[in-house]
Amino acid sequence: MEYNTTAKSVYDTALSLLGYTDSPTTQQRAVAVFNKVYYELHRAINGNAEFKPISALSNVLKLPEKTLVSVMPLGVAEMFALGEGDGEQQQYFAIAYERAKARINKIDTVIDEIPMPTVSEV
Repeated sequence: MEYNTTAKSVYDTALSLLGYTDSPTTQQRAVAVFNKVYYELHRAINGNAEFKPISALSNVLKLPEKTLVSVMPLGVAEMFALGEGDGEQQQYFAIAYERAKARINKIDTVIDEIPMPTVSEV
């Protein structure tokens, strides 16, 4: 199931995680940063399906909600920290993003079983 949100929403979350403020410099780099992370996540989820990059922060990102909320902001934060030369935060978010990305396709299974009585219970 896809959850649609704008790149601006993820951008705001990433800046908040970093403790950065919105600036013309980050906004100028934002589309390129998003397309790198968006492409990686799109490929991880959809394989070789056609990818349509964003052209503005107002564009809607079409990925599963879990990915947009808990994975993509980490990747965007990593890329912004890298661009700022903020090595400590870049390393932190690189590790967090890779761990979160590795869990993307793991299916959460729920086992619904009716307990069978044992011979002694019958």
